[in-house]
Amino acid sequence: MDRVLAKLAQKHSLVKLVVAVGLVQIAAYYLLGALVRTDGGFAIPQTDTLLYCQAARRIVEGHPLSFSEGTAVSTGTTGVIYPFILAVPYALGFTGDALIRAGFFLNAAFYLVFLCCWAVVIDLKFQDALARVVGALLVATLGQSAYSALAQSDIGLLLAFSGAFAAALAGGRRKWYGLILFVFPWVRPEGDVCVIAFAMVVFARIVFLRTPWREVRGDVFIAFAAAASAAGVFAMNWALTGAAGYSSLAYKGYFKNLDLA
Repeated sequence: MDRVLAKLAQKHSLVKLVVAVGLVQIAAYYLLGALVRTDGGFAIPQTDTLLYCQAARRIVEGHPLSFSEGTAVSTGTTGVIYPFILAVPYALGFTGDALIRAGFFLNAAFYLVFLCCWAVVIDLKFQDALARVVGALLVATLGQSAYSALAQSDIGLLLAFSGAFAAALAGGRRKWYGLILFVFPWVRPEGDVCVIAFAMVVFARIVFLRTPWREVRGDVFIAFAAAASAAGVFAMNWALTGAAGYSSLAYKGYFKNLDLA
């Protein structure tokens, strides 16, 4: 048993393990989505799925950031990058119901990237063989992650980026986590949170841990560059709509809907 566990706990085995479990989940979701409708069409997981499909269509038609013909520019997709990625299969001819299926496989790929990246994190951070295997299984069998990716909004791309960011941080790959953090705000607002958290950690290392400047200066540059990137998203939103936030987030906050008391 110990030999089997030790073999499973190897890096390549961990990656294979999470991919195998992920493929089972993807296959189950696909079968359910393909069989649930009586007209032969593929299931539409949520209303946001159609929102992103329409955004992709408008990009290919040459009118990005507008929902339909004659409407004003809107930042209603809560992220900048994903509609342009989804526009690629649309431009290749995957329209109508075929775009739903193409989006499913696109997000399935994002989900597998997420799983593989966390397998790398586990390999780098855990030493005990049982902990490594259990950790990999916990990540791979978490239903919330699978559903969030395969429900076909922009969460699949967010998961892929967050997993890659975690793996790069765990491995100390400064160039990679710097690049990911720079692009992250354009994926979803959660990227802004990661930028703020990263900057706070860098600040704490300088002020409280007295980390030598030569060790932290690269991260200081990354923090400022990522903050500038995040500010660029707000600036773009303001230039397009007159509001710094995304149109899709308007009136959603507690302070918008409820009084302070």
